Amino acid sequence: MLLATMFKSIQIVHTPVCVKMLPEEVMLLCSLYLIDRISNKKKRKRWWIRNYLLQRENLMSDLRMIDGSFCNFTRMSKNDFEHPLEMICPLIAKRETNIRQPVSCNWRFIQFSFIQIQSIKTND
Repeated sequence: MLLATMFKSIQIVHTPVCVKMLPEEVMLLCSLYLIDRISNKKKRKRWWIRNYLLQRENLMSDLRMIDGSFCNFTRMSKNDFEHPLEMICPLIAKRETNIRQPVSCNWRFIQFSFIQIQSIKTND
């Protein structure tokens, strides 16, 4: 239906190329053009991570500067956090790629510790 209305709205220009084309050929070319146009539409870009996670490196330094908020956020003191982190960091570190920055050892350790704390809470 859409192609038929497009075909009716096309103004025929009397040039040697257009005079030799049949209406079916014009309809076929229009449909091929539309199919190509629809299939080549650019998809909307999506972010791999949420906006609030983009500032995660700044968040850790801010939490360390504010008194008491680091303990509240990580549920452990700075010393209790740093000692196991130094031991585990070489094991959980990821390489940097051209695509994106890896999640730091601090964040990976915090995620792991939150999961462990939640499992301990539910088992008690």
